[in-house]
Parts: sequence; structure tokens; C-alpha cells
Amino acid sequence: MASSALWLPAALLAQTPSTSPTPAGSAKADPIVTQLVEAHNQERAKAELPPLKLESRLQEAAKVHAKDMAEHDFMAHEGSDKSTPAQRVTNAGYRYLATGENVAKGYREVKEVMQSWMESPGHKKNILGDYTEIGVALATGEDGKPYWCADFGKPMPKFDPATAASDLVKRINDERSAAKLPALTIDTKLAKAAQERATSLAEKKSQGGSTAGFEGIDQKLYQDLAMSTAGGNPDAESMVKALKDRPDTKSQILGKFARIGTGYAASEDGTPYWCLILANPARR
Repeated sequence: MASSALWLPAALLAQTPSTSPTPAGSAKADPIVTQLVEAHNQERAKAELPPLKLESRLQEAAKVHAKDMAEHDFMAHEGSDKSTPAQRVTNAGYRYLATGENVAKGYREVKEVMQSWMESPGHKKNILGDYTEIGVALATGEDGKPYWCADFGKPMPKFDPATAASDLVKRINDERSAAKLPALTIDTKLAKAAQERATSLAEKKSQGGSTAGFEGIDQKLYQDLAMSTAGGNPDAESMVKALKDRPDTKSQILGKFARIGTGYAASEDGTPYWCLILANPARR
């Protein structure tokens, strides 16, 4: 019997059936999946933690790796194609704040695998970790040995665009207040352009260039226009941190601007995209 757990800012799963393993590559393993998820959630319930929800993309990533281990007779987090757990989860279309993986071989009973993991401080920590979703899979090698894989995830949050954009403005103004700078005023024209730009980036899944967003702005109304775009920052807090971490964008949000417009959109796969436009009104 053997098992292995990997941290990625995430947790790992317990793999444990009470019925015979499903052959490698089998399309369905519903009874085993149900038992395994239930066993995991029973441990979380004892610790007064919320249950994990079975997630199809995490399950697909787990299936890929379980089959790979069974077909190539190995147990590791690195796939036979050198893939990492994070890459497999991403390839399955899952965008996460945190993810992790557990693998095991040789165990045939749910209670046995769960017991072994709960007795291991590292595995227990992950079983009771800050995750909301899970995917599990089981495959069998030619010698009949079962191979297990479970992937955990905490997905990227999705926000109402208007709420997210407003939160970004508030957090930027908080930074300006700390620097003893006047607050920026939301400009509806800039906000409209920023939202259109963020939506376009999300649709194209691209962070894009730094000037295309100005096309929707009547530049006769403004001077000192500046724009920043980003993809992947999960919330307004992390977006502001990213802006502060770069000297050029830090100088923008703490610069001598008076107006601001912000936009937020999430792509189909959940990746967040942001747009920030700063300006001063044109001199009369």
C-alpha cells in the first residue's frame, strides 16, 4: 500500500473504495466516486467543516492521471508526460485559487485509505483544508493493482461586474488616502470604456495592449490618459496589490489624476480580467 500527497497552495484528497476498482479508462465510476466523496465529507463534518462538491473538471484531471499511473505502472505526481498536477487541472479547464492532489496505490477499501491519511498529519491537514470542490478517479493496472487520484480545488470567484469595479475604485482610493492624496472621482465615460475593454479581454482571453481601450473615449474631453489591464487577479484586493508591485502602475494609481473608470469581466473558464483607466479632464 502506498500513497502520496502534493501541495500546490492547496489540499489533497483521500481515495478509498469499498467495491472493486474500475478498469483503467472506464468512463464511469459513480459508486466509487460517491463513496469516496462521502467518506471525505464525513471527516470534514466531524471537524465542522463544509462538504466538498464533486466538480467535473477536477474529476477529469483525476481520471487522466489515474489512468496514466495504471497504464505505466507508477505512482507519482509527475505524469508520464512530465505534466504537473496544476497543469492537468488547468488543461481540464479549471481555474483556481488553490489546488492539490493525492495519489495512492494498492488500497481496496475506503476506510483503509481514509484511516491511513487521517493518521498522517500532512494528509489530514489537506483533507480538512480550505477547499470547496473535489474530483476523484480510480484505475486498475494490468496486474489488478488499483491506482487512485484525487484533485482538490478552490475555484476563482466570480463577481457582479459593477460590484467588482466599484470595489476596485474603493481600494485604490484607500491607497490614495493612506498616501494623503485626494480620492479619484468615478467618470461614467471612462467606466464604460473600461468595462467594454475588460469584457473584450475576457472574450478573447488576452490581456491585450495598453492603448486599444482608448478607442471608445473622446480624448478631447481628457488629458493625461493612462490605462492598465490584467488577467488572473481573482479580486480587487489582489488587483490593487499587483498594481502596487509594479513601479509604473503604482505611480499611476498614486499619481496626479482626478478621474477613474474601472471594469471587470470573467472569461468562460472563469479567468478574471480587469481594466483601469485614469485621466484628468481637459483644460478649458
